[in-house]
Amino acid sequence: MTADLASPTDSPEMLHKRAMDALTGGGAGTGRPGSITGAGDGGKFTPDGTVLPWPGNTFIFHIDKASPAYSALCRIQDALMAQPFADHFTYLPQPSFHMTVFSGVGGEPLDPEDWPERLERGLPLEDVTRLFIERLEGLTAPSGLRISLAHLHGGYSMMVRPDGEEVEECLRRFRNQLRDALGFSRPNHDTYRFHVTLAYRTRFMEAEQAEEVIRICHQIFAPHREALSGIRLGPAEFCEFGNMYEFKPKALLSEGGLIRL
Repeated sequence: MTADLASPTDSPEMLHKRAMDALTGGGAGTGRPGSITGAGDGGKFTPDGTVLPWPGNTFIFHIDKASPAYSALCRIQDALMAQPFADHFTYLPQPSFHMTVFSGVGGEPLDPEDWPERLERGLPLEDVTRLFIERLEGLTAPSGLRISLAHLHGGYSMMVRPDGEEVEECLRRFRNQLRDALGFSRPNHDTYRFHVTLAYRTRFMEAEQAEEVIRICHQIFAPHREALSGIRLGPAEFCEFGNMYEFKPKALLSEGGLIRL
């Protein structure tokens, strides 16, 4: 779910509130962030930041490693990791930086609640990935879209702002096409907030420290605003993963159609 993430339509006051709630756990009703559990309890990381098995598949746009945007993201993450509050986060490998456009199946065990239509429940991930690729035949994806990373949210996520209503509509339409082709979607399908993840929160903090995190985020982000504007997206990548550290492309989707890898 992305309810704790920033949206391009949020006012400055709402951006601040969302960050405060995410960092302090306000309204979460739990003692730790949702992705953090003990080993074998279904989370993506342990409380000390150790990555856990969390297999799945997903549709993403990687951030081009040769681009100014990728360099800026690396510098931003490096700056965050040097802060006193860094022990409240676990940071992702920089080559993994991407924007998710549509989440497939995922989890350990694999999606006990949500499951694609017309697929036998309990299939291994590799079979689900293969059958998803078969369902992608005849589908195309928008290419050359441009986005901007317009806000550093809570020290762990970059808010994506599509460059214009047409780009937003293209991304939403592509999500709908994937939903219909795969027979699968999440409850937040229509309200999903595009983002680039730099880190995961491992524990909550006091309000005073959260205010300091937000202040420092503004300082860290400001020099990189230009480099993070007008980022050109390549083809959509259908990836498989074993955890949150690496996303391996299995197929590409572009205006020319499907390419199996």
